[in-house]
Amino acid sequence: MAPLISILTPVYNCADTLALGLASLQAQSLADWECIVVDDGSTDNPSATVAAASDRRIRLCRFPSNRGRGFARQKALERAAGNYVGWLDGDDWMYPEKLRLQLDLLEREPELAVVSTGAAIVNQKRELVGIRRSSNDAPVLRGRIDSVGSLPFVFPASILRAELAKSTGFAASHRRCEDADFVWRGMLGKRYAIINHPLYVYREAGVTSPTKVLSSLNACCDIYWNLAGVGLVERAAAVAGARLKQAAYCGAALLGMWDQMIARRCRAPLAGERLRYEAILRELTTKPDRMR
Repeated sequence: MAPLISILTPVYNCADTLALGLASLQAQSLADWECIVVDDGSTDNPSATVAAASDRRIRLCRFPSNRGRGFARQKALERAAGNYVGWLDGDDWMYPEKLRLQLDLLEREPELAVVSTGAAIVNQKRELVGIRRSSNDAPVLRGRIDSVGSLPFVFPASILRAELAKSTGFAASHRRCEDADFVWRGMLGKRYAIINHPLYVYREAGVTSPTKVLSSLNACCDIYWNLAGVGLVERAAAVAGARLKQAAYCGAALLGMWDQMIARRCRAPLAGERLRYEAILRELTTKPDRMR
């Protein structure tokens, strides 16, 4: 039988972090999933990590050379057999109730196109350094994607219906910002929800460089300007907003305030959030059947 959800995991030279991501998937309270790992020309042998997970629900597809994230996401999407599609990037991981809570919401509210969550932001040492969620106290935030610009939710944390994902598809030519292009082409005018708690762990602090951010904003400008079906004024405003962000990031880098600029994307963790994060991480990394 087809799985309920397909988790798509494009990887490129992140075998050292992939094991934790797969362990967090195996620890999900919802077990009806498949995971399609696409090795986009890695040189660090992620196939060994997949083999060590020893789980028939995890399948590996390998490219002999690096083709970029757009190509890798699209090839993973083409292989997805589930009714829903979600993501797990190779250096991230999930809290154990994430998939169940998101799928419960999608099935209760058929008008929703996508459900995302808050994110725990960590550094290379797996230390929790921030929380990305709304300051609104509502447990679930709802909205509609009405305009082009910054994504209203954390894309890797999102889940959507497979029919919508496949009809939209990823542009294989985009090596950066393929997620923004995917959202703007497929979801304008559609409704979304965000479970306003950190359920996805996103490695950002200490690995987000000025070169990476500025290059991504350049790619976004090209995407905004070339969007079909979007008015000239809206496209120009989106490009102008991205250029202003570039100027702000350049200024922060020149003034030696890069880390502070990145830290502004999230708030400091509360004591309870830190304790829960550490407990889940400890559970995932101390069980021999989860991490090898």
